[in-house]
Amino acid sequence: MEMQALFPIDPKRMYCTGGSLGADCTGNLAKDMPEVWAAVFAFSQGGPLFSRRNRRLPFISAQAYNYELSVLRRSARRFRQGGCYDPAIHHLMCYPGVGHCGMSRDIWPFVLDFFDRHRRDSRR
Repeated sequence: MEMQALFPIDPKRMYCTGGSLGADCTGNLAKDMPEVWAAVFAFSQGGPLFSRRNRRLPFISAQAYNYELSVLRRSARRFRQGGCYDPAIHHLMCYPGVGHCGMSRDIWPFVLDFFDRHRRDSRR
């Protein structure tokens, strides 16, 4: 990666996050380059995040409560059916948002703690 030559980047702590269409991009990056990321956090995504290829990549998938609960249920069903869901490293959650991407700031301590616990060298 060219960025590593320019900035002091710890390759064991590279995370990917995005919301809405950015969450779909996060999912594509996670699917296409799972070896790069330590963990990912996607909120309000429309498409599935994971496949068998990257099922060991820790992730949080969040949706706004009462707004996208059906998306979260559909995602959970898809992950389980595909054999891609491991509750030890995968979190599907609803947050008390105000709409599609209106996240509460209360979610960030959980996300940052999750990132701290999941570095590439700490994977099973």
